Amino acid sequence: MLLELAAKFCQRKERKSMNVTEAARGYWSLGLPVVPLKGKQPLVEWAKWQTQPQTEQEFNELPWAEADGFAVICGSKAKNGLFFAPVDFDVKNLSREAVEKGREVLKNLPITQIEETPSKGQHWIYWSHTKPQSISAYHNVCGLELIGENKLCVMAPSAGYKRLNDNSPTEVQDLEALFIKALEKVGIEVEKPLGAWFNQEKLGKAYRGPSPPCIKALLEGVVEGVRNESAIRLASYLLNFRGLSRSRALAKLKAWNRRNSPPLSEKELENVLKSAQVHKYVYGCDDELLKAHCNQAACPILKGPKKVIRTPSAELPDGRLIEEAFDGQKVFFLVYDPKTGRIEQTEQMELNDVIYKPIKNPDVKNGLTLLPSKVEEFGSEEQLFKEVVEFLNRWHEAPNDFERKLDAFYVFLTYVYDLLPRLPYRRALGPWGRGKSAWLDTVGSICYRPIILAGCDTDKAIVRRINLWRGTALIDEADFDKSSLYAFIVKILNIGYDRRLGHYTRADDVNPQKTISYYVFGPKLLATREEFRDKALESRCLTFIAREKSKPMPLYRDKKFLAEAQALRNKLILWRFRKYSELKQKAETLETPEIETEFNVSSSRIKEVLAPLLLLNPEFKQEINELAQELEAQIKASDPDWQLEEQFHDALARICGEVPIGVSGSEGLLVSRVEDEKATLKPYLQPEPQKMVLRIPLVKISKIILDDPNPDPDELKGLNQKLSRIAKNRLGLKVLKDRKRRTVIEVGLPYKPSAPIKPIGIKTVKVIELDDLHPLEKVEAPSEEEAIVEEPSEAAKAERKPGIRLGMIRWVHLTARIDDVFAWKATEFTRKCNRNLPMDLTFPDGTEIKVRGPLTWFLARVKALEHFKKELSLTRDSTVPGCIGLGKPIPPNECESCHGDLSCFDLLDFRAKLVDQFRKVIKIRKGLRYADINVYLCETPYRLTAQGQRALWRFITSYILEQKANKRIYRQFFGVADDWASFTVLKADVEEVQDALVKLLTAKGNVYPLERASVKVRHTRVWRFKTGGLEK
Repeated sequence: MLLELAAKFCQRKERKSMNVTEAARGYWSLGLPVVPLKGKQPLVEWAKWQTQPQTEQEFNELPWAEADGFAVICGSKAKNGLFFAPVDFDVKNLSREAVEKGREVLKNLPITQIEETPSKGQHWIYWSHTKPQSISAYHNVCGLELIGENKLCVMAPSAGYKRLNDNSPTEVQDLEALFIKALEKVGIEVEKPLGAWFNQEKLGKAYRGPSPPCIKALLEGVVEGVRNESAIRLASYLLNFRGLSRSRALAKLKAWNRRNSPPLSEKELENVLKSAQVHKYVYGCDDELLKAHCNQAACPILKGPKKVIRTPSAELPDGRLIEEAFDGQKVFFLVYDPKTGRIEQTEQMELNDVIYKPIKNPDVKNGLTLLPSKVEEFGSEEQLFKEVVEFLNRWHEAPNDFERKLDAFYVFLTYVYDLLPRLPYRRALGPWGRGKSAWLDTVGSICYRPIILAGCDTDKAIVRRINLWRGTALIDEADFDKSSLYAFIVKILNIGYDRRLGHYTRADDVNPQKTISYYVFGPKLLATREEFRDKALESRCLTFIAREKSKPMPLYRDKKFLAEAQALRNKLILWRFRKYSELKQKAETLETPEIETEFNVSSSRIKEVLAPLLLLNPEFKQEINELAQELEAQIKASDPDWQLEEQFHDALARICGEVPIGVSGSEGLLVSRVEDEKATLKPYLQPEPQKMVLRIPLVKISKIILDDPNPDPDELKGLNQKLSRIAKNRLGLKVLKDRKRRTVIEVGLPYKPSAPIKPIGIKTVKVIELDDLHPLEKVEAPSEEEAIVEEPSEAAKAERKPGIRLGMIRWVHLTARIDDVFAWKATEFTRKCNRNLPMDLTFPDGTEIKVRGPLTWFLARVKALEHFKKELSLTRDSTVPGCIGLGKPIPPNECESCHGDLSCFDLLDFRAKLVDQFRKVIKIRKGLRYADINVYLCETPYRLTAQGQRALWRFITSYILEQKANKRIYRQFFGVADDWASFTVLKADVEEVQDALVKLLTAKGNVYPLERASVKVRHTRVWRFKTGGLEK
């Protein structure tokens, strides 16, 4: 027992040591020296790493097996050029007032990485551009201390230390200045030095800006009499203000001394340097010697430090455009001057008091954010568009040409998205395995600064990356159906399409009084399996349905794909440079009402989503209008209240058109003049124009919609509730109770419902509506002499309730003109869904064929093949009879395609053909261990006799009894009918059972052919048609 406990203790200790080592290696990889600890005691000497970097060999040789924690040497300069600096909040042995004061100070510091200490204190970790000095004078006042150079800071997951949030260290310009400012904000008196350099109370240590004019004047050399005074000022400036090392300061002083007349001795220079180093002299603008050379207009110190902005792109005040690029080694800016058309490369861009720097982030090297590497010439805009389409077709198969063009236009749209007030999203919708990820990878790789978000596991990671890079977000599986991220994704997408409102704001996890804002506006490519439940978001998506491939396409996209995408991004970024100014002027037209007249839909949401595409290429107007109408139809079809709203409008228009204006209402209507109701107050009211309102009971509207004067009470009540909600929430009408306590709506007269906008200039489409019958449903087709419209029987008329009620109307006849192959395919589909539907078909040459059975349908197919032979091919069809007369097949059909013509029943080879036919109707669905067998005799003109049903029942039960030990087989439910049977067997017995079934079905007396009279489909051998090429 003791040995097991000891082993478990050693394992826990080993795992903890590995966690500490991995965390320490993470900080070491950033360029920070780390020290292993036991408790809080260092296990090695670490002084040498204060001045020199820690090598990988030195890190690996540290005694990590003995350590339970580690510390980072503060003030160390990391690989990113910044200094590691923490603020320590110690609550141990302090008064409550001091702790509360410290918490107030922390509220004035930027949020950053926060860790908890064993004493419930905190470490706030920062990156500082300037090296901070330690400040511990205010520990007793507020419990805070700035840990500066050459001190250790213990880090999580050391023993007793843990992370409080997932933030990374925040980058600040000068942590020491921020710390002092935060202390002053809560009323803590901060000790200030006796003097300040150049009269600036706080200038960053180790000043790196240009020298002021007074210092430049002294550096040019001085004459005898002011050499020592100038030397002490220059030495103090170099050592104490610029923070140079003693050797570098001495070298600069020697260079200056050679310009003096005469120069000082080297011993004097060394004494001056030593004095400046020991006494820390400070000189301001009031110094007489410096004041003599002062030039405030040109002084960079009085102007203050330049503002540094890290951004991936920007439009500069002078009109130039900058774009971040990556050549495989480093990031830099591409600078485009629209005045000259020249493009330059630079590591940073300085303009006035601002320095623009590219973002340095591992996302670029890891391929999670794709940037151009340079600019490449693309020829004409048409050639570039064609090249984009060819690239997309080469790596992904589009559903059709229109969707592919839409993909290409959306790619171009992403490169100017920052000019547009609102944006649509592009989405692929479909189940798994339909190529949505391939589409997302292909289209996304050439969009504007694509941001791959597939690896983001939290909402914070998603919004931070979008806010940082401001590009095209690629979100795969964006529906997050069973994820807590769904509500977050919907929120981001609902605000991320609007440039002005696209700020996602949340409360800080550590300090709820603070809010953090992320800018999430930008184009987005989405791939989802299902539609969004939020219909507002659904209306903002340009959606296409992903389908199975119809031809071979590349399975993988690697080096060749990335090289082609890189070349296209280089060309497209040049297109952005050249089109930016032109499209910026065009974007102003989006705020005018004229843009709305370009669309033939009524939905304002659809117009605002598609207007940017129309702005990009006006020649695409007709296709965009077709897309707009399709989107509007889809949205309305998915809205359960839309149809009811249309019926509501129709009912109101009908009522308002029939009401007698100006009299008391009758039949549930009340019309009144507003001023008559206020007659007693007329002397006190201001004169106003006459206003007429109409109060209509909801019951009347419901009866009109139901088209029934005596509807079912429950149905009427439910409809009233829906209409009340629509009137208030969708139409803005007033709903109230009248004097009879009835629910009424108040409508102003005259009532003018919004008229739907009719499509203009859109090509018409012939619509053939099909019934909802299954192909196997038997519906008796009327003969040529029977009436086309079925009238209800007298018994049905007697049972009908008073009033008019809408019921299901069955489509019993089709008359169509076959002008093109599309009309023929629609007719074929109709025939497939309802084999017994009578059809009167007229072909382009005037031939009329009345389809009343399989044979006349076959002749119609022959005539269609004659007219559309380029688009069609005649193949075997079970709806065509296998033969005419006695055993004479119609090529290319064979006997197994027979469906109702039984003239070949007595042929010698009938049994062999019957076996093949029965094998086809035995459907087998195999699983891992079991198989489901279904026998569909309903697909053949044969049925089981009573003897055959008993034989099949005995066969199934005997098999089940043999498998009594198998609970799945023994306890199954099976079924047997004259035209169908279903049961389950073991997967290993499938072939044996299938052979036995075929043998049973072909045995004499087990099946019988359907008689012609029992078949509800009437196969007549008399047909009427007009043709010169075929005879009766």
